[in-house]
Amino acid sequence: MHFAELRAALGQATLLCAALGLFVSVSSSVAQELPSAEPLDAKSLAKRIRKSIVVLTQIGRDDEEAGVGTGFVVSSDGLIATSL
Repeated sequence: MHFAELRAALGQATLLCAALGLFVSVSSSVAQELPSAEPLDAKSLAKRIRKSIVVLTQIGRDDEEAGVGTGFVVSSDGLIATSL
């Protein structure tokens, strides 16, 4: 498997994990804020949080890609939580 394919697969898997983590977090906060609201289905939730997910690429000194990761925006001023 080439690095680009591995990176793409890793990025997708990490993005899915981040989305699932946000799903739990957002659905908990939505349930607390709007107790009478209907729960969100996965498609609606993904649409709602899509703009909060970020993909980070680390470029090394040799201008080659050195790492990739994902995260999500946690505040309106742009603070990002990530595993990098």
